[in-house]
Amino acid sequence: AARARAAVARAEDPQPAAEHTARCVRFRQAQLLLGLRSVFVIRVVSDVDGTSTYTINGLRLRAASDVARADDEEHATALGYAARAVCAAAAVLRVRLDYLVLHLGSRSRISAVIGDESAHFLPLYLRGVDPAAVREAEARLRANLAQLLAAVGEPDPSPAHASILGDLERFFVRVRERADAFSAATAPGPRGPKAPPGKEVKSVS
Repeated sequence: AARARAAVARAEDPQPAAEHTARCVRFRQAQLLLGLRSVFVIRVVSDVDGTSTYTINGLRLRAASDVARADDEEHATALGYAARAVCAAAAVLRVRLDYLVLHLGSRSRISAVIGDESAHFLPLYLRGVDPAAVREAEARLRANLAQLLAAVGEPDPSPAHASILGDLERFFVRVRERADAFSAATAPGPRGPKAPPGKEVKSVS
């Protein structure tokens, strides 16, 4: 009888069930995204001169203002990893990115025009190209990343000169916070002390 009443209540008011399903979907998305974080490992390392630089899988990715110090191939491979991580996260969140990325490892490219897959593509690598074109490409990758930040409740992206990996790590931290909040909200409450056993009642024949 109790189950029947609960079923009738759910049928009359489907909103709580829908909200629970949506929370479960977001939690599953967070789990998948945290799996990505273990694949694309972001850290901060100190350079010889004392400055700090973000790395992804051990490869430095210089900020746009510091790109002159970058190793061409290291920078290109790191950008390829970052672009792959952004696109994989967008697929999990079902976010349609403004700028299409061509995944070609250390020779990846990104479209120059929003929503135009046949447009000119800009290089996400330094060797043999105009540095200005690389800066434009990184700005578009950062715009894609801003979409991800907004999707997880971080609407204010970092300034244009900030590190792409810094914003990517901020995205993953926000995902972790959401997953932890879901776990806390769904965890069972603490159990109270057990009631003392009652006296055994003997049946009277």
